Amino acid sequence: MPRRRRYRSLTKREVRSLSNLIAASPVIIAVCVAIYYIFTFSNRLETSVGLSSRFTSNFAIFTSLALVISTPIALIILHNKQVEKHNAEIEKKYRGMKIANIDLLTGIEFEQYLKRVLTNQGYSVSTTSVRGDLGVDLVAIGNGEKIAIQAKRHENKVSRRAISDAVAGMHHYGCNKAMVITNNYFSPGAIELAQSTGCILIDRDTLAEWINEFQVASIENSITKDSSEMESK
Repeated sequence: MPRRRRYRSLTKREVRSLSNLIAASPVIIAVCVAIYYIFTFSNRLETSVGLSSRFTSNFAIFTSLALVISTPIALIILHNKQVEKHNAEIEKKYRGMKIANIDLLTGIEFEQYLKRVLTNQGYSVSTTSVRGDLGVDLVAIGNGEKIAIQAKRHENKVSRRAISDAVAGMHHYGCNKAMVITNNYFSPGAIELAQSTGCILIDRDTLAEWINEFQVASIENSITKDSSEMESK
């Protein structure tokens, strides 16, 4: 009986690489076409103007090399500008965020926002993988602490399971503390378990204070940046 062929799904990195290749294919084709026309033009110069073949060949080669080198540089500059513009739009959106707006975010958006809020609190923050995170969404390092954080954007009170997951995942990521942050509040069972395990709980009220501090810091940084730019001019 013939063996069934097994197919595997592409990883996120492979999908991203394939997407980048597809996105860059029009540029690659355009560069190839441009090089073709460069060599065609050099041949016409040789026949119509009477220039030496050595000169026209060198002209075509150097022009093609300049095109090949300058194209990725231009694309990188353009990409960086787009990334800066995108980040500026996100920061502008987050600066105006209020606790009521948090309820409208998706789980991933909530995690990304908390990353910025925690950074403002003085931590260096990284996100864990979407799959197999073992109950930990963020890892924050600062003030001699390494904290395993679970982000819970809930419509209801957070149960004790979130605390047990964060505490269990804490050791996997080599952290010395566990924390659960929510846009809501915690159930009595969750508070009781947190007290016995040392898990830090950040509820809606504390998060609102952090958001306010983040917004104030963002405004101050924006004013400082504008002042520096005016002085440099």
